[in-house]
Formats: sequence, structure tokens, C-alpha cells
Amino acid sequence: VVSFVSYKDVPHQNKFSIIPPFEDEELFREGIVTAQGQPIGLIVAKTQIQAKRAAHKVIIKYKKIHPEI
Repeated sequence: VVSFVSYKDVPHQNKFSIIPPFEDEELFREGIVTAQGQPIGLIVAKTQIQAKRAAHKVIIKYKKIHPEI
């Protein structure tokens, strides 16, 4: 594995938008993950096999939160 990139590696540019000028989405989550599939980082590796092996070693602990209605 060459590197791991997270929100800390893209300061002040971690926001993007599908509909400009609203930059309301985070490239990598900085705090609470609110939906399945939201990226927390990017693994950089020399091969796809190395990247997949590294991804399988990532451990993330989630805490169940209740939606505010």
C-alpha cells in the first residue's frame, strides 16, 4: 500500500456538489456517517489486489443513532 487519503489530506477542499454552486457533500466524511456507502477515505496501492487486501483490514466502529423527526 502506498498511502491512505482521508478528509485530513484535503483541507478546505473536502466539499463538492452535483449542482453548483452548492458545495454540500463531503468527499470523505469528517464526522458522522449518515448513509451506507459514504466514503471515509481512499486506499492508494500499486495493484488492485493490494488495495482490496488493505480495504478488508480496515475496521470501522459505528454507533447506532436515532433520526431526529
